[in-house]
Amino acid sequence: MSEALHSYTLLATGGYDRIIRLWDAASGKNLKCFTFNPPGLNAPQVPNVNTLYITKNKSKLLAGGYAALHMFDIASSSTNAVATLDGHVGNVTQVDVEPHQRWIYSSSEDRTVRLWDSSTLKSLKRLVHPHGVNTVALRPSHTNEMVTGDMDGHVIVWDISTDKHLKTIDLFDQSGVRSLSFTPDGDYLLAVSNTGDMRIFNIKSDATYFHEILREKVGSPYCLSACISPDGHYMASAGSDGIVRTWTFNPDQNPDDDGVVPPILAPKFVLKAHSNWCWECKLSADGAYLVSCSSDTTARLWDLTAPPPEGLAIRHYTGHPKAVTCLALRDEAVVVNGQ
Repeated sequence: MSEALHSYTLLATGGYDRIIRLWDAASGKNLKCFTFNPPGLNAPQVPNVNTLYITKNKSKLLAGGYAALHMFDIASSSTNAVATLDGHVGNVTQVDVEPHQRWIYSSSEDRTVRLWDSSTLKSLKRLVHPHGVNTVALRPSHTNEMVTGDMDGHVIVWDISTDKHLKTIDLFDQSGVRSLSFTPDGDYLLAVSNTGDMRIFNIKSDATYFHEILREKVGSPYCLSACISPDGHYMASAGSDGIVRTWTFNPDQNPDDDGVVPPILAPKFVLKAHSNWCWECKLSADGAYLVSCSSDTTARLWDLTAPPPEGLAIRHYTGHPKAVTCLALRDEAVVVNGQ
């Protein structure tokens, strides 16, 4: 598989069965299964998989659970973790890697965010919070600026070059911050609460000044995930009602050819995606496709080029016997040996 790895659109799924499945997203083929089994634990003690990340070169997979953050080698024949990043003592809620892949960052219910060296996997920094941390986002083009969202509704802005806490914003009045995402230019921040309050902020001038440009209710009764497409043109949310909602994002509101000014956020699709809670969704690099996962034990691939308001489900990924609560998508092309 290693020789053709760069040609796959990779999808990883995980959840309550503690097995991580790696798929060729386009064909629906299950390429490999990894065992999420921290050393020293018996089967009943093994944590669920909460968060996944595939590195840009498609060589490694990061997975987080309770007091566990593991690295897997995608091309290896081994199904076990090749390394463990030790430090978190609570549920790892998110893991990601900075754009140049030099360091990893993770958030946890243990009230910390940790930064790790990608090469040595040693801990570089530990940012301490007053509450458990649900989500973390690094500001593109301003990689010394990080925002974190906690279980009590606060967003904290950090200068990670100095470990300085720049500002705390009480965003959702004790409803936990579920998700934080930046547009690729770093000018806008999408924030969503557990109870489905979505807010979008313009932070062009200063990351400590949150100028709200939109507020909307999404999901019923809970919003579990929200994201921005890598090209910055689309947004999506997933909720406990099993529905995925997508929008076209027009922050500059430039008039079209007929002089019509579009709304900042224009509804596009309402995908009746799953029969149970939809835990996470991710948009493809161009916003043309979306993947979702659910407590109904499946993940799905949606074609968003189909006519609104309902997209077309073109792949069902089955094999997990229990809830699928997290996923990772890597659909950018990777150059290997000049090809």
